[in-house]
Amino acid sequence: MKNIEDIIIDTNNEIYIELAVKIKKIKNKGLPLLIKINSHPCAGKSTFIKKYNGCYKDCKLYDFDELPEGEGKTSNMLLKKKCNSILLGCSGGGIKRPYNREKDYDMHDNVVYLFIFPKLIHLYKQIVHRQLKQKRMKGWSDPKNILNYRNNMYKLIIKNQQQIRPLFYSFEEGIDYCIQKYKSFIY
Repeated sequence: MKNIEDIIIDTNNEIYIELAVKIKKIKNKGLPLLIKINSHPCAGKSTFIKKYNGCYKDCKLYDFDELPEGEGKTSNMLLKKKCNSILLGCSGGGIKRPYNREKDYDMHDNVVYLFIFPKLIHLYKQIVHRQLKQKRMKGWSDPKNILNYRNNMYKLIIKNQQQIRPLFYSFEEGIDYCIQKYKSFIY
């Protein structure tokens, strides 16, 4: 298995300009900022939510893993929110389920979709921390499983060696970008 290296993020490229335009349209409609963050296991989603007590810069944080299972477990859940809200979750199945959530990406004009992967050096630290905390090497503590999942998710971000969707290396970085764009637009 070949690991995909970190890519260079240039927020001045077309992908991020399109993201800013989408955020402006959402703001101009008078709608709250709704963000669906797609990440991979061991990226630090639960830690981020706990660190900020479920609210980051006036955005309510929701953990996809804490929501009930079922067919309705998609970004549709965000559409019911009346305040700035962020749904953090993986963008695919688990170890035994194949990667299959592309249908939950770009579903709604009123939801901002981001990918957030920690840089590889930070991911390795998180994996070691998880292994020490859980005292096991299986499942989502196994680097092979996590890297395989991450590499599969790159198929939604990179196509024909071109970046096609927004990627950030930290939750703060991605969310701050969206909040800054949302706040900078005036009706």
